[in-house]
Amino acid sequence: MRSLRLGLRKRIMLGFGLLIVISLSIAGFGMIGLSGVGASVTRMDLLAANVRRMSDTVRLLEVTRRAMTRYEADADERSRQEVVAAGQQMSALLTEAEKTALSDDRRQQYKTVGDMLIAFSAKRDRFFQAFGSGYAEQGKVFAAGDALAVATTGVLDASHAIGDPIILDKAERVEAAVLRLRVVTLRFFANIDPAGVPATKARLEQANAAIADLAGVASGEMKARNDQVRDALAAYARGFEAASTGLLAGAEF
Repeated sequence: MRSLRLGLRKRIMLGFGLLIVISLSIAGFGMIGLSGVGASVTRMDLLAANVRRMSDTVRLLEVTRRAMTRYEADADERSRQEVVAAGQQMSALLTEAEKTALSDDRRQQYKTVGDMLIAFSAKRDRFFQAFGSGYAEQGKVFAAGDALAVATTGVLDASHAIGDPIILDKAERVEAAVLRLRVVTLRFFANIDPAGVPATKARLEQANAAIADLAGVASGEMKARNDQVRDALAAYARGFEAASTGLLAGAEF
């Protein structure tokens, strides 16, 4: 029994040894715990970052919607550039979100949205092309309308100079037909309503008929002025056809 007794020095050393073992055990468990906390913090950071990316994407979608609405109204180039820039930012956000997704399901969701954005970008470009060309042709229609008005005034002036009531009546019918045509055309451009196309074409036929009726009794300067109205009306009709085609194609988006 005497041999099992430990001296003071040995007991102190044994106590320090046990203290070291306990301390190392506590430190080991602490490191494991801190490692788990660190992993959780990293996971939460990734989740928070992707939430911010999706929030920014939603905001950019609203920016895109507003800018495309403005472009539909007047084909403003700044609006088009704003939409393109927003699309590039959304693409970058979705790509980064896909890279940092924490699960395959979420990664696939981001990829699906990214693919939808690519498809939307193709339609968006056709939208810009259609409205851009439509509004460009609309400007030509307005210019042709001004030329048509000048030519019609020339016909009226010539008919008054001639003084023949039959010619005057037919010239006034030309003027009335042209005015009705321009009114229905402006109504179409204001609403971009598909029903406005057949209505405008009907007015074009009426104006052509009135011009042809006047041509049957016109001669000399009167005939020359009536021909100017006919040519101006043809240019007006071509411009309207191109403008309505582009604007209606854009409105389908």
